[in-house]
Amino acid sequence: MMDFSTMKDKTPGGEALGPEPEWFKLPTEVFDKVTGERFVVEEESDSGLELKPKGSGESEGDSGEIVRLPGEFQLPVIPYPFVATPGTYVRLNLFEPRWLTLFSKLIPGGDESATDKATESRPSIEVKTDEDGFGASTVRRRVLRGIDGKAKIDLNALPIIEAYETGARSFDIVPGFGRLPEDEFVDTNAFGAVFRGLDGQIASVGTTMEVQAHDVVVDGRLLSVCAKGTRRFKVLRVAQTEPYVIVDAVPIEDDDQSSVVTPDQASAEAVNEVFDLMKVVDPYYMEAIGLEDVSKSDVKDMTEFDLANVMYHTHPTLALKLLASKDSALRKRVVLASAKSFKRAIELGFTPRKSRLLSSFVNLALLFGVGFTILAIKNALEGDPSGLDDFY
Repeated sequence: MMDFSTMKDKTPGGEALGPEPEWFKLPTEVFDKVTGERFVVEEESDSGLELKPKGSGESEGDSGEIVRLPGEFQLPVIPYPFVATPGTYVRLNLFEPRWLTLFSKLIPGGDESATDKATESRPSIEVKTDEDGFGASTVRRRVLRGIDGKAKIDLNALPIIEAYETGARSFDIVPGFGRLPEDEFVDTNAFGAVFRGLDGQIASVGTTMEVQAHDVVVDGRLLSVCAKGTRRFKVLRVAQTEPYVIVDAVPIEDDDQSSVVTPDQASAEAVNEVFDLMKVVDPYYMEAIGLEDVSKSDVKDMTEFDLANVMYHTHPTLALKLLASKDSALRKRVVLASAKSFKRAIELGFTPRKSRLLSSFVNLALLFGVGFTILAIKNALEGDPSGLDDFY
């Protein structure tokens, strides 16, 4: 709802939340469909692209092995164009083999037994991973079931899943063999959400999302998942890019270990005042963002992260700083100041729609100004001292 695009290091209340979190570039990974070997694409040189075997790069520590920090863990993550905070809900519609296979392992209680004679007669295929190597252990894949118990996705019966696991070239899909072992993710019911910038890099802070519900909405094909943000984490390194991103991370905890994230009453009241104003001055906007029926009771139990998710949707930099902050009191002061600033802006007539329209006009004027200047310089270089002959 808010646009703080002109702010740098300061918040609406004038307090510093700290530096912007670091960013990680996602390396391009390719594979040899004949040998099954994975490569990381290095920077392009005069001789062309350089391919480096995956896992052969320099690691941290004198022994060549990565030094793990206390509490460090691996997590599959999904990049989003917005910042997900604790309390954020996301919905996923999954149909690609890589996602169906991963979420069949994440979601607890997956039925690994075949449900019909046709499936029972199919042989278990060999899953190839970095840990097991080619031609290693055989596994029985899970069966995802819908809420009604009738719709299902039987991963044992889909040829495209088998091609994903074995590397067969019968489908044009992202291959799964050679990926990192997934044993650590089984039955965790969790994945990570990280913000991806316009340049493709991912932020170094994110939120662990826990699956709240899932359903098979298209029998044998489409899995729908609803997840909620729970805990924060800091990315230490990118462990894998394909077939999906895996990061090494550590939890983000507040400096005051005794503090508990609780409803932010003062900020909630300020946000309620903003909503009351918006429903009067721009009811169409409130309806467009799905908040026309929001009640005061819905807002009063929100934490600072919930409120930040509402207000900072269009300003990811501030949302990322808030996500990385380890000071609960500072976070609440920042959110309260933001709500008060937003209220003052609306009282002055600057609603979100008007602000965006004004921003568009300013950007358009700047664009024409730059074009006019370039043309004037070009004409001057070609012999017109004023550079304006073409305008008369």
